Amino acid sequence: MRKTSLLISAAALLAGVSTSHATLFAYEGFDAPIITGTGVAAPGGTALNLIDNSGSGFTGAWTVTSGSGGASVFESAGLAYPGGYLGTNVAVGGNGRATGAPGDNAFLRLNFNSGAATSINGAPLVVTSFLAQRVGTSVTDAGALDAATRTEFNLVSEYPRNFGARFMSNSGVTDNSSLGTIGKPSTWGINGETYPDDVPSITDTWGVGSWKDTHNEYTGESFSDGVDHVVVVFYKASNMVELYVNPQADGTNDGFLKFTYTDGGNPVPMDFYAFGVEAGNDSSDRPVGDFVFDEIRVADSWSDAAGIVPEPSTYAAILGFLALAFVFVRRRRNK
Repeated sequence: MRKTSLLISAAALLAGVSTSHATLFAYEGFDAPIITGTGVAAPGGTALNLIDNSGSGFTGAWTVTSGSGGASVFESAGLAYPGGYLGTNVAVGGNGRATGAPGDNAFLRLNFNSGAATSINGAPLVVTSFLAQRVGTSVTDAGALDAATRTEFNLVSEYPRNFGARFMSNSGVTDNSSLGTIGKPSTWGINGETYPDDVPSITDTWGVGSWKDTHNEYTGESFSDGVDHVVVVFYKASNMVELYVNPQADGTNDGFLKFTYTDGGNPVPMDFYAFGVEAGNDSSDRPVGDFVFDEIRVADSWSDAAGIVPEPSTYAAILGFLALAFVFVRRRRNK
């Protein structure tokens, strides 16, 4: 009994390192939002830029920052956490959908209120979490380009138009500047692959783009054809950013990237004032960017944002601590 108690205490101690004094700065789950300025509940299909925030830590409505919003809407169905998710977060309400349109980009942002912005930008560690799924039409399905043309010019990506979550770096309500995008920038190339060797394997790939010195880096291929749980961690002191796709408490995940946010090697302030989304138009005969997103959380701990304890980075430490505790108990018993 003593050994069991000691081991449990060790795990609880290490798990508590990341959960003490934790704060959820902002949350948006699209739970019964209203049409801005009306007080009327928004039905599914309402234009996203007419939707007021419905959670906490945000203010106002979704605002367009580039283009006119494309075909972006609020959907009442809502997303669910992936089947393998064993965390504490629970999905509620509907979801947002960022969709480009012919000749029209869809870039929008939901601004933090002043209190949340101050707390987020004053925190040494910021963890964001959201659910998302690409739902757009692939190039093959659209039939926009023939195989010979794609082979000749190595047009490998099935989804060459940009999509993703953006971390808005200016406090202007409609400003389009951002730290960078988590999703996929607009590109035909990916990971050095050659068309048609791996087509259409690249269907649901997460990566980073436009983070100053970091561009077009991807976590891998086809993690799932369904909803993914995406977690982004900002370490302010070191300017490090980590991207996890479907992380688990045992330290495993479906994709991982780690990079330093610099400009010409120089650190860049990692302050942001809104959660943004983007989806590209149909330029160069390509299908528009199109993805759904939900359950946006911004916190100062892994547990409050991802709903997982312990965080993957402390899992190895817990194993090490438990091993030491086990040795300690054995030595005491053998005395």
